[in-house]
Amino acid sequence: MTALFADSGYDKGDIVAQESFKIGYPIKIDTVIEQVQPIYFNLVAKIFKDISGNVSLHAFKQSEASATYSLWLNNEDYYIDWNWSAEKIKRFVDAVGYPYDGAKAYLNGKTINFVDVKVVKDVMVESRSRHIGKVIFIKNEHPVIVCKDGLIQLVDIRDDEGSPIFVNFRSKFN
Repeated sequence: MTALFADSGYDKGDIVAQESFKIGYPIKIDTVIEQVQPIYFNLVAKIFKDISGNVSLHAFKQSEASATYSLWLNNEDYYIDWNWSAEKIKRFVDAVGYPYDGAKAYLNGKTINFVDVKVVKDVMVESRSRHIGKVIFIKNEHPVIVCKDGLIQLVDIRDDEGSPIFVNFRSKFN
């Protein structure tokens, strides 16, 4: 977590304070946000205390070579690319869930929302590239989807009204 001085460039200001913590995966974004909230408060409290006590803020320049940027997502960015690996899809679902708009895909022309998925043991799929996004199994009432690499089981999927949906065996997600 970084507090920095405002600057005319995107996230270019000098660093005033930083604090970090370790994130272990698997974890969903809402849990990460809960864990990071106290760090925001700590940084604000530290800076406020220094300013209130007339203590100079000791800022330092950022290293542009170490900078990373995470862009905002538009509606299309929330849709799953079934050419990703099962592991990447799982991480994507976990990263863009509540409070964000959530991972999505189309099924029969309707938007389906992905709340929870899990990676399951892969199998040999003949002509795999022709079947990406298709249901290969229904296990414990949950469909298993063919990804470019691996299989993903849909644990919790919902329609636009938030109701759980049933997916039949002959379904393909786009």
